[in-house]
Amino acid sequence: MYDSLNSAIYNLRKRGFRLNFFHDKFNYIANSNSGVKIPFEDFKIEETYLFPSLHEEGSQSVLYAIKTKSGLSGILFDYTDHFKNQLQAYHENSFELS
Repeated sequence: MYDSLNSAIYNLRKRGFRLNFFHDKFNYIANSNSGVKIPFEDFKIEETYLFPSLHEEGSQSVLYAIKTKSGLSGILFDYTDHFKNQLQAYHENSFELS
């Protein structure tokens, strides 16, 4: 666990999570510098860290460490729960055929 958001980001960067991802559209994350868009099924959340929200008192922000199937690594910071809610909805509506 990290004492602050800055120390978490610093440590993750040192460990190779260099890209900044953002939640682009439903079921996608993206990186504006590279222009890459990654569907939810093509990445894995490696680590999750909770911090007190800077935007809404009493709520929490989430920092995700993400690795893609193609080998990209980065972080996504969610301070509104929008990404978390979309990710949960995606997994609830996804299933594997046996």
